[in-house]
This record gives sequence, structure tokens and C-alpha cells, in this order.
Amino acid sequence: MESMTQGAELSEEEKKDLQERYRPQVVRRVRRDLLIDLLADREGIEVSDREVGLEIRRMKETGELQPAVDEKELAGRVKDRIQAKKTVDLLMDRADVKLETKPRPQAQEDGQ
Repeated sequence: MESMTQGAELSEEEKKDLQERYRPQVVRRVRRDLLIDLLADREGIEVSDREVGLEIRRMKETGELQPAVDEKELAGRVKDRIQAKKTVDLLMDRADVKLETKPRPQAQEDGQ
């Protein structure tokens, strides 16, 4: 909520309204993150310091970073993001997706 309001003072009613409005999205995101963490642990998916460093360097070069970013906090977030991507990539590689097509109902001829 702090990042959304950018430090603005809100009444208790406004805070409650924001919490109610965004709760479903936050709950879904937390559940997804917990599931990805569980799968990453189960599959032994790890992220090296080198991978984190390369991603941070890329972010600096492309201007994605704010100058006052806490490097230690950033490294943790970048590591989590890389691990989540590796986990989802693994799931996609293992997924066996088959498209099924259902036959279209035949149009009745001559109004029958």
C-alpha cells in the first residue's frame, strides 16, 4: 500500500477501501509465489551470484534501476525473479499440452 500511495496520508476508510479492492490480486500473487518457491525447492533450482550480477548489470545498462536502489535488497529480488523464471521454464518444458477441437454442431438445413 505504501508504494501505491507514494507516502500520501490516507484516512482509515481509504486504507480499508484499498485493502478490499486489491486483496484478491495480492492473495493470488502470494499463492503463486509460494507455489513457485515450493517447486523451485523441490526441483533444486538455484541461481548463482554470477547470474544475479549479470542481470543487475543489464538492468543498469538499460536504465531500469533507480540510482538510490539498495543493492542488497535488489540482489534478493533479482535472484527471486530469476528463480521464478527458471521454474516456470521448467514447468513449460515438462508440460504436455494437447489441443482438443470439438466438432461444430451442424447447422440445420431448411429450418428442420
